[in-house]
Amino acid sequence: MPSTAGITAAVSPRPARFAARRARRSVLALGIAAAVVGGCAGDARDRSVDTARGTPAARSAATAAEPPARREFDVCTLAPQAEVDAALKQAGVNSTVARAGGRDGQCSYRSSDGDASLLLAATDFQTVERAQQSIATHRSMAAERKYRIQDVTGIGDQGEISDEGETAGLGARKGAIVLTTNLKLRNSTPEQRHAAVEALGRMLVAKLP
Repeated sequence: MPSTAGITAAVSPRPARFAARRARRSVLALGIAAAVVGGCAGDARDRSVDTARGTPAARSAATAAEPPARREFDVCTLAPQAEVDAALKQAGVNSTVARAGGRDGQCSYRSSDGDASLLLAATDFQTVERAQQSIATHRSMAAERKYRIQDVTGIGDQGEISDEGETAGLGARKGAIVLTTNLKLRNSTPEQRHAAVEALGRMLVAKLP
């Protein structure tokens, strides 16, 4: 059977070189078409893989691997002034505190005479492992700085208190949430400061989800 180029040369008044050039173009077009078909086949394979990845089981596995969305807390609402004062009085602290500020998961209180200052915070670490690591890091830093530190029970899933001068700090974990309570109290004993931060910690942990 004659080639396409030969037939074109026989019926066209133009020279044979144009027919040959057209034949080369046809070959080039076939080559491009083959590449496109190959690409479509590759796309089909990719879509097949993507479809497999998009199955309900695959989506469930991916969702399970992702940590839940981070929760934000209004600590000043969780720890209103009246309840903070009550917890401090329960621990034998006579100073009355007033709210001094609150944002980004923190709330601070301070007495008018400056004898007591308090910082409360709640942070969602999204996973229990991250929250445990936060507690461990705090403990390591306290040990490096030679702060006194002790474990406490009955406040969430895990708790510890560290001392620095006239300041006691409680770190408590409930699930993936870490609470910190720092109280500076002038002319106080360690026992008094510990009792105060423990009372505040229990109050907050009881209100957490």
